[in-house]
Formats: sequence, structure tokens, C-alpha cells
Amino acid sequence: MLRKNPLLGRVVALLLLGGYVFFLFAVFTSSPGKAAVSKVANLSTTLSLNGTGSRNTDSDLSSVQTLYQTADGGQTWQSIYTTKDYFNSLNCADARSCMMTGVILEGSDRRKDVVVASQDNARTWSKALLPIEQSPAATTPDAADDDPDLDETVGGETILDVSCPASTRCYTLGTGQAGNKLNVTTDGGQNWQLLQSNLAPWTLTDLACPTQDVCYASGRKGMLMTSTNGGQTWQTLKSGTVDTIFDLRCSSATVCTVRNQDGLILVTSDGGQNWGALSGPAFKSLSQLSCPTPKICYAFGATPAGNKLAVTQNAGQTWEFLAYGSKEAIFYLSCPSAQSCFAATTEGEIRASHDGGRSWVEFNLNPPTASQQSRTSTGKSVKALSCPTNDTCYILTTPEYKF
Repeated sequence: MLRKNPLLGRVVALLLLGGYVFFLFAVFTSSPGKAAVSKVANLSTTLSLNGTGSRNTDSDLSSVQTLYQTADGGQTWQSIYTTKDYFNSLNCADARSCMMTGVILEGSDRRKDVVVASQDNARTWSKALLPIEQSPAATTPDAADDDPDLDETVGGETILDVSCPASTRCYTLGTGQAGNKLNVTTDGGQNWQLLQSNLAPWTLTDLACPTQDVCYASGRKGMLMTSTNGGQTWQTLKSGTVDTIFDLRCSSATVCTVRNQDGLILVTSDGGQNWGALSGPAFKSLSQLSCPTPKICYAFGATPAGNKLAVTQNAGQTWEFLAYGSKEAIFYLSCPSAQSCFAATTEGEIRASHDGGRSWVEFNLNPPTASQQSRTSTGKSVKALSCPTNDTCYILTTPEYKF
């Protein structure tokens, strides 16, 4: 019979105790690191897309592109359209009629240009493809400067802008094999006709049609053109500048404004035959311009004192800086009337004023949750903004990735 050895028992006990202590040390030293990694992972997925807890990849980015509508001046917003396609232009002729242009990303029609339209206050939407050319696609690298998200090697054209002077009549400006192209619809987007296949050598980027017959187009190197017969023929205008001009807006068939990046504002009151510089505020750079009337304009840009919003009531003779309640830059500005304006940043902050810019109210399409204290925006990036009336406004959004 074996006898118990007291010394051996003590050694075994010490070994067991040491192993237990080592186990506790490993747990307590590794647990905080694991918790921190888990917290960071949860934080990144929460902030990636509206707190859904899942991060979208490039392949499903388009599936969450969403169009929102307000019918009460921005008090409430409603999601009215989601899409798997990619849209980059939005124009609403009135409160009931709206149109978006873009490109199909999936299926047999992948990379073809598409238009969706609604004529019944966004209750139903129709989809149509634009006319395409039969010859192989040509690369138009200059057009990519305006929207790097699109690959300029599609068959047909890439749509740059859309303008709807009436609920059933709309024009699209795009880039094709030979240059800028122009299409028209007279039935609210159901059918489209190619009007111009080489309007300009890929220099036009903006389109504005204040009436069903009168259209203007602007773009690089100071390019300005006009048509007075529904896009059938065009005349080149002298803008007086060689800079690229943006934000072409027309309040009537004869009164239009454009701006360049350096703060120059050009205006015409005779149908584009003569363009004069509008005396503007002291902007180092100008990023947005909206003129609801020939005399009233809202402009946003960078000044030595920071980003500023300004308004003129007398065609630029004097300007007044407005406090709009944000340090973020305004990239989308739509003023349907002299008193009402909607403004949005690329990060989704949306503000509205209905007293001539004297006071602004911020609206969040999706307010931040407790886990999103660092985010004050909707969690989605604004892609386009169109506000046809003081009460009705449409906003197209894409996911914003923020870590």
C-alpha cells in the first residue's frame, strides 16, 4: 500500500494555484483589449450607414439610394422612392411632377442611361431608357471631371443634367461618342427623342429650359448656348469669360444667371445676347447660386471670415450676409421663391428658411441616435435637391461612409 507524501501534495497544490493565478492574469489583461476592439467595430459599423449595424460595399451602394419628399416646407420628410440604379440628376417641374436621370447598374441593361418619372405626386413611377447609338462606345474623359462616380465608356450617353419646363416636357443633356447630346420627352418621360448628337465637343455640363421652346446650356471655357425652337437649332453666346461656369438658372425666357468658381456672377436680361457681371459679395470662391427672381439672388461661398450665405434684393447692388446656423459648406441650394430657400450639405444637413433667410430651421431625415452623438446629419449624403414650391421639396440621397 502506498503512503501519502505530504511534500508531494504541497507541490501539486502550489502548481494548481499558480496555474489558476496565471489564468486569471491572462483573462484580465486580454479582456479590455477585446472589449475595445469590439467597441471600435460596433462604432464603425454604426456610423457607416444610419446605424443599421451593417456596412454596405460598392456592390450594394446603389440599393439604398433614396428619394425623400416634404410637402409641408420641411416639417416632415417621407421616403418615396428607393432604387438599385444610380441617379445623379433631379428636376421637379411642379409639386406633382418629378424626374431623375442616371444609369442602370444591374441586369441586361447595365450601364444604359435611364430616366424615372412621376406625374402623380410620387405615388407611381415610370422607367425609360434613353436612345443609344448603335456604334461602339467612345471614351469621353472630360465628362468624368463633373462626376467621377461614372465611367464614361457607356454605350449611348451619360446624363449630366435634366430640365423640365413643363410636367410632360423635359430635356436631358448628356455626353456621347461625338460630343454633348440632347434628348426630349413630350409625354412625361415615357418616350424620348434624340434631338442633337453633337451639340458641342463635350464642353457643356448645365442645362436650363425656362419654357418649352427656350433652353440654355453652359459649361467649360465659358461656353454658353441657347435655343429658341425647342432644341432644334442652337446659337453660341458670348459669356465674356473663359472659366467654367456652373449653376445655370433662368427665372424667365430672357433672364438667366450663371457663376464661376471664383465668385463671378453673370446675368442676362435679353435672352443671352449680352451678359454682365453682377456685383457680388466678397467671396474667395463661390459654390452655390439661386435666383428666384431677376432681382433676388442667394449666393454661398468662402470668405476670409469663413463660409457665408448672402442675399441681394436689388440685382446685386447691395448684399447682406445671412446666418444659416451651420459651419458646413452648402453644396445644394434651391430657392423656389423670394422668401423660401432649402439648403443642404453633402453630409446631409438640411435647412429651410421661409422668411427670406432671416431664420433657418434644421431638419434631419433620420435623427442621430445615442450611438451617433458625433453625427448631426441624416447619415446619408445628399446627391441632388429640387424644390418646385415653398412647401414641396425633393432630396436624393446616397449612403455616407463615416468612420
